[in-house]
Amino acid sequence: MRKESAPSTMAQVGRHAGYGITIAASAALFAWLGSLLDERLGTRPLFVLLGAFLGFSAGFYSMYRRLVLDPSHERDEGPPAE
Repeated sequence: MRKESAPSTMAQVGRHAGYGITIAASAALFAWLGSLLDERLGTRPLFVLLGAFLGFSAGFYSMYRRLVLDPSHERDEGPPAE
């Protein structure tokens, strides 16, 4: 039988750096969309702030889901029955 080895340190660093990039990119994207909406409506900081908060929340939830919820789901399933 083949044992699964633990991921290398660089693989773990890359994965966790990806989570940070995801949070930053989603916050920046939603803030930019909020600035476009603010320009159109004339409500200068309102939608930028709401967009940044929404983007950060979405990025954080994505990270939380991958780190906390998915591993526990895989652990509950166990190995496939033969």
